[in-house]
Amino acid sequence: VQPSMQPPRRKFSLTAPISAEPQFSSFNNSEEISAALEGRGYVHTLQIQTVSDGFNSGRTYYMRAATESMCWSIVDELTEVSQKARKRAQTRTRIMKLQRKTKRFYDSLAFQGVIGVFITMNFVANIVDVQVDQDNSAHVLIAKLDYFFTCLFTIELLINLFAHWLTPFLCNGWNLFDSVVIILSLVALGPVNLPVSVLRLVRAFRVIRLFGRMRELKKILSALSAPIIP
Repeated sequence: VQPSMQPPRRKFSLTAPISAEPQFSSFNNSEEISAALEGRGYVHTLQIQTVSDGFNSGRTYYMRAATESMCWSIVDELTEVSQKARKRAQTRTRIMKLQRKTKRFYDSLAFQGVIGVFITMNFVANIVDVQVDQDNSAHVLIAKLDYFFTCLFTIELLINLFAHWLTPFLCNGWNLFDSVVIILSLVALGPVNLPVSVLRLVRAFRVIRLFGRMRELKKILSALSAPIIP
């Protein structure tokens, strides 16, 4: 809200009050304001200047109120609405900036490579677990490693979900496959006692996720090598 004059600490101008029933009108140009002021007495007027890149394309609006209290109430309401809208816009902007940074971090060659290494390590641990005896101390160590890998892949899935929220995440088949594998792994760690064969099958599915990472790594390497290789 901008003043047509500059009264102290206010963003609009007031003229002398008139004795009339409360009414409210809006004007689109200064000619209409002049015509209104030529009527009976003066009115309380205020000017609203919109931004050039906003919905109203920089238009200027003039408003008239019959009483001074009505004029102040209009200004207070507009100020409250604009402050709330500004806070919502700032919150959305911060979240979007954080999402863009998270997406760059998640799609980076280094992060995808590290996740691929952990998937390979988990696959090797599963192979060793099949070969060793259930009563062997190595089996206990591998069980602890399984907890670690499950927590690690759960965090990785949550980062992926936040970075590609929400339609891009759901439209990717590998993301859906990862979600199913992680959910089954979490269920296996919970109170539900899955058969050993099912548990090993779920663990084996984790290595399939590596193919999705290899495809993404290939895309990243192709993009990086395109400016170098003619």
